Amino acid sequence: MGFEYKIEFEYDSETELDQLLRRLDGFDGVETQFGGYRFCADGPREGMPDVEVRIQAAGLYACVYGGEGSRLFRDLIGELLAEHDRVTVAKLDWE
Repeated sequence: MGFEYKIEFEYDSETELDQLLRRLDGFDGVETQFGGYRFCADGPREGMPDVEVRIQAAGLYACVYGGEGSRLFRDLIGELLAEHDRVTVAKLDWE
């Protein structure tokens, strides 16, 4: 279990967003069953990533599991802010 976030922004092309995610530090591949982009700070590995991101209609869903996940998440937000005029981040609370 990790910390979940909804990241909202307007994007023109899912292909461009896919390319942005793939060039980020720590990218470890796309999980085939659910389409989550895996990020691991210490290189490719089996098991739980530090961060998992999924493309959604209004932006991204992200789950930060731990380890260096906070740093990778901040890097992701920084890249999105550099590319998009407005980015909103909301922590999801399922309680």
